[in-house]
Amino acid sequence: RSPRQAVGPRVQRAQHVAQRSPRPAPLDGQRAEAGRALDLCRRVAALGVREQLHRLGLEAVRRAANWLPIAVENGADRTARREMMMASLMGGMCLQKALGGAHAMATPLGELHLHHGTLIGILLPHILRFNKGYADAAFDDLRHAMGVPLATDLDDWMTGFVASIGLPTTLSTLGVQQAALPSIAEKAARDHLSATNPRPADARDYLQLLSDAM
Repeated sequence: RSPRQAVGPRVQRAQHVAQRSPRPAPLDGQRAEAGRALDLCRRVAALGVREQLHRLGLEAVRRAANWLPIAVENGADRTARREMMMASLMGGMCLQKALGGAHAMATPLGELHLHHGTLIGILLPHILRFNKGYADAAFDDLRHAMGVPLATDLDDWMTGFVASIGLPTTLSTLGVQQAALPSIAEKAARDHLSATNPRPADARDYLQLLSDAM
């Protein structure tokens, strides 16, 4: 049997399709994006670790604010998907810096088998409101990165942003019951991530935040 006969008709058809398929698009865009990312890494490498993570976090926020609505609207938009991949990578690199009260509450809420990212979207506006006046410089940086007008409170902007991409903005929408909140608040106060919140919070604070998020 000839080599062509040996591979079989299915493989022959696959080879025929591959030969007729259009060539991949040039990688210039991907290379340029990788170059920009490497340049950012080089520039922040000269800074202290906390400052590096701070700048990476702000860049992640900037990309997510700009590109997440586009990626949600059109999942086939490769530029938006690439930008969100970079935002996710940069955000993940910042996890060691601080996560704060939103994550302290989301961890015990996760015991109810709820999606962590959805919980964070619901809780962020409330922890932003709670922390107002305790992290002014960070709030200014966030406002600039996300393009939030000075006349708009960050917590209000975040609520609108979460709603605009089709995510719920209340815990009750996820089926959380008011009776479960005291236990969740106690666990949030004991969570090690609570110690990284700009404003100290105890179980009573978390119970109020959770109630407001209902």
